[in-house]
Amino acid sequence: MKGESKKNFKGLFSPIEIISTNHLLRTEHNECKVRMTRIYYSQWFKYIYVILAVLAAFCIVYTSINWAEQEIDGWFIGIQASLLVLVVLEILYRVLMLGSTLFFQEKVNIIDSFLSFTSWIIALVSSSLHDKVGYSLQIISMTILSLRYLVTYIRVIKYVKSTKNTEISIIDLNDVSEVEENQPNTEMRVKRAMLPNTNQQEASQTFGNGIKFMPVSSNKSEMSIEEQ
Repeated sequence: MKGESKKNFKGLFSPIEIISTNHLLRTEHNECKVRMTRIYYSQWFKYIYVILAVLAAFCIVYTSINWAEQEIDGWFIGIQASLLVLVVLEILYRVLMLGSTLFFQEKVNIIDSFLSFTSWIIALVSSSLHDKVGYSLQIISMTILSLRYLVTYIRVIKYVKSTKNTEISIIDLNDVSEVEENQPNTEMRVKRAMLPNTNQQEASQTFGNGIKFMPVSSNKSEMSIEEQ
């Protein structure tokens, strides 16, 4: 597509000026991807990472305190298992939202996935060992998870701050046909044909600081990113 912006999602929560809907939404279930994107970039979503980071840090402290114990309580094993499952679900969510091609184009996502699955393997190995070696592996596993979530949380904060003066609009695009760039790096308009039976009532919802998602209700609509 001529004039298509090469900018797209960078890593987890890095600043975005333009969202490339050509790769993000050109699927049969594009409406689902739009909803997933709204949830992922909403104000409250970053607190999920905070909770996961706290859980991982708790696992580190608990394992260190019980270093000399021969057995670990069942409830703690449940927390560890839940944390590792949530790691996989979070990665799968981002893969479904971005698509596998776009997701693995970014080195940050590859490293993030590698660290997460490495912690999985270490945790599984440590669960079969009931000595100090096993506890050491558990600490390593939880340390990796804790650092991973803390780094992600920092990215969330930086993302919110970077978009403080930037309005990002995401609309339900399908079959993008024409792109006009009137002001490079500050404004991009994308014109396309809407799906049939589109609601005629325009609605908008704002998540976070200056991030606005606008379902537009006309035969042709625009996606604009304007820096105030």
